[in-house]
Amino acid sequence: MTVGFQFLHAADIHLDSPLRGLSGHDGLPANEIRQAPRRALEKMIEFAVREEVKFVIIAGDIYDGDLPDSNTGLFFHLQLQKLRNANIPVYIIYGNHDARSGIIKNMPSFSGVHVFDAKKAGTVSLSDDDAEICLHGQSFGTRSVSENLARNYPSPVAGCFNIGILHTSLGGYQGHDNYAPCSRENLTAKGYDYWALGHIHKREELLRGNPCWVVYPGNLQGRHIGEADGENRKGATLVTVENGVVSDVRHEPFDEARWAAVKVKLEPDDGEDGLHEKIRQEFLRVAENSPVPVIARLTVSGRAKANDYLRNNRHNFKETVAPLLASETGGRIWLEKIRINTEPLSSLDDAGVNAGDVLRGFEFGKDGEADAVFADVRADLERISSPHALAALKLEPDSFLAKLHAGDCNEIAEDIRNDLLARIRLGE
Repeated sequence: MTVGFQFLHAADIHLDSPLRGLSGHDGLPANEIRQAPRRALEKMIEFAVREEVKFVIIAGDIYDGDLPDSNTGLFFHLQLQKLRNANIPVYIIYGNHDARSGIIKNMPSFSGVHVFDAKKAGTVSLSDDDAEICLHGQSFGTRSVSENLARNYPSPVAGCFNIGILHTSLGGYQGHDNYAPCSRENLTAKGYDYWALGHIHKREELLRGNPCWVVYPGNLQGRHIGEADGENRKGATLVTVENGVVSDVRHEPFDEARWAAVKVKLEPDDGEDGLHEKIRQEFLRVAENSPVPVIARLTVSGRAKANDYLRNNRHNFKETVAPLLASETGGRIWLEKIRINTEPLSSLDDAGVNAGDVLRGFEFGKDGEADAVFADVRADLERISSPHALAALKLEPDSFLAKLHAGDCNEIAEDIRNDLLARIRLGE
C-alpha cells in the first residue's frame, strides 16, 4: 500500500470565548482579543485549502459552553463550507465545552463533515488512490466524562492508516479537569498509527512514533495569561504520512496574538533610569521575536535601588510604562498587568526608624507572626466564600486572595513589609 498525504490536527478552538477579566485591564483592546479565536480559525482554514491537505481533524472544544450568540455557530458553519468547497473532509469530536453548548444541537449537517457519535466510539473510512485511512472517535455526551473512553475504541483496521481522535486529560494535567482519563498504555495498546488528542492547551508530542504518535496540538489561540507558552505561538499540527508511516509532524502557528509572561530582573545598582531601560530592552526583544501582537504581563523582581520608587508608584506605574511600549514597539505590545516583586537594599534597622511592633511582625522569616496577623482576615474570607466559590473564581496563583486562601501568609507579609518600608524610607 502506498500512502502519501497530509492532514491537519486541531483542537480547543473556543470560538467567542468570553475572556472574562479583560474589561478590568485599561488599555487592552478587548474586542480585538475576543475576535482572535475567529481570526485564528480563518487562518487555519485558509492554510488547509492552500496546502490541499487530505482532511482536517478537530479534537473537541470548538465552542466555549452555551454561548448566547447564534452567530458563533453560523461563523463556524461558514468556515466548514470553505473546506467542503475545496473537497477537504472534516472529522469532529465534541469535547467537554461543546457538550454543554446549545449551538451544536442547531448545527446543520452537510456532506464532507463527520461528527462522531457520543453514545459509542465509531469508525469512518476514507479511501482513494493515495491512501486507505480509518478514523476512530467518540464525542462527549455530557460535560463531565469520567469513564475511560479509549478502552472501548474499535480495533485498528488492517491495511489502513489508523487514527484515534480523543478528547482527554490522560492521567491528569494541572489546570485541566480530569475528563475521559486514560493512560498512554491504553492508547498504544490499540495499535493505531496516530492519536489526535484534544483538551490540553499546551502543545505536546507525548509519543513520537514508537510505537505510535500521540499528540496534543494545543489550542488554536491563547485566551489569557495562563496560556502563555514562552515564545511559542498557538496553532495546529500538520502531519505528513508517506508509505503508511508518519514522516513529519510540524506545528503550524495560526494565532492572532500571543500572551507572554515577561520578566525583568534588577541588579542592586538599578535605579529608576536603569529600571526603564531594562524594561524597554526586554520588550523590544519580545516584539522582535513575535510576528503577531503580544499581550504581556510584566514581572519586575530583584533587590535594587528602584524598589522604593516602584512600590510607591505601583498604582500608576502601568500608565508610565504603557506609552513607552507603544512608542518603542509600534503598538505591537499590549500591557495586561505589572507585578512588582522587588526587595529593598536595606532592612528596617538600616532605615533607622522605629516602625513599631506591627511593622516588625511583617519581617520575612519570623515563623508564625504573619500567620497570626492574617488569621482573622483569613477566617472572614472563609465565612463569606466557600472553597468551591473560590475555586470557581479561578484565582490567579499569585494573587492576594489565592495566597491568603492557601495560607501563604509569610509571602503576603513580605510584600506588605516591602511596601511599608518603601513608604517609610521616602518619609510618607
